[in-house]
Amino acid sequence: MARHVKDDLNVKSISWIDEAEIYALIPGYENKKPARKIKCLNRAKTNCFFSRGIKKELIDFIYRGVVKLGLKDRKLIFTRGSVKVRGREVNHAIGLLELDWDVGTSVKIPRLLNYEKKIKLLINGETRGLRLMEIIVLSCLLKMALPGKNGGWYTAMSATIIALGWGSLDGEPAEVLQQKD
Repeated sequence: MARHVKDDLNVKSISWIDEAEIYALIPGYENKKPARKIKCLNRAKTNCFFSRGIKKELIDFIYRGVVKLGLKDRKLIFTRGSVKVRGREVNHAIGLLELDWDVGTSVKIPRLLNYEKKIKLLINGETRGLRLMEIIVLSCLLKMALPGKNGGWYTAMSATIIALGWGSLDGEPAEVLQQKD
């Protein structure tokens, strides 16, 4: 039976978000050329730091994923910005980079991607509407926690976890197919 603790400073709700004022040098682009920018990280949850522009719902989702995947031993910095693949800006990939001086790992979420954008997927024969941003962020976290798998595995497993719950992490990903509208 859970005990009720009144005014205990050590007990925090899972949805808490600390205010922070930390600055980090994050790689980015300026005038279409690679450059480093100083970003203000104004929100924090234990080892996760977030810049302005990341929704609170996504912060809770990321933190729960970090805890479930056991990534609390490394410092993770989440920002929004341009993510480029082969010189072209994309909205379906995450920029992942280990920062200098043991600052932590930079996880850049595409600025072009809207949090509310959903895609329809057929998972184990059932149609589900899932947020694209949550799928790609969880794929990135899975890649950090479980290296050595192929790229399609991470995407399928992230969609399976979002649709069917964290209990499906122990097995293989479900069959995932994208439905056309």
